Amino acid sequence: RGESEGTQYAKINERLVAIAEAVGVDLWILDTLWYFIVYDENEPQEAQAILAPEIEPSTEEDEVVTAGQVFGLERHLQDFLWLNWDELDLGKEWRRYQEPGNETAGYEFACSVGRIDILAQHRANGDWLVVELKRAQSSDDTLGQLLRYMGWIRQHLATSTETVHGLIIAHMVTDQLRYATQMVNNVSCQEYQVQFTLRDLAGLS
Repeated sequence: RGESEGTQYAKINERLVAIAEAVGVDLWILDTLWYFIVYDENEPQEAQAILAPEIEPSTEEDEVVTAGQVFGLERHLQDFLWLNWDELDLGKEWRRYQEPGNETAGYEFACSVGRIDILAQHRANGDWLVVELKRAQSSDDTLGQLLRYMGWIRQHLATSTETVHGLIIAHMVTDQLRYATQMVNNVSCQEYQVQFTLRDLAGLS
């Protein structure tokens, strides 16, 4: 009590960093572990495609945990993809959209019909990629939202020679969405999976 918000934030951050170092994980993984404390068992438990790069296992005895891991909040997934974009397969073909003086313009790109989670452009031909993120399960309602954003990009940013693509990333894509996207050109889906290891610390086991 009596401390400023900045001081309280600094103390909390120090403790989180100390905890992360003690258990041998980074802050992203620690955030996911906190989420498990209040994890809803009704959430989807499986994913098929690994989007994010795996953490390499240690040479020591590791406990690898893969099932049922999702980002605690949609913003966490968004931040992870944005910050690690160039290390992902997506980053090899697409670059994050930037504007003069604004390197993060493609992060939550604001337009008259909403906010695009991530906006990117093709590194070679200038095509556009609209990325819609769903932390957990994604339904076919997501497709309508994505198409709305794609239509805005087509009308306001894309040239006559540039194609607008759409990508839905979710922990689990429903069959309804799979069938719906099959009927739409230039729209695809990917499922993400978070994977990390728990490592025993030498001398502390």
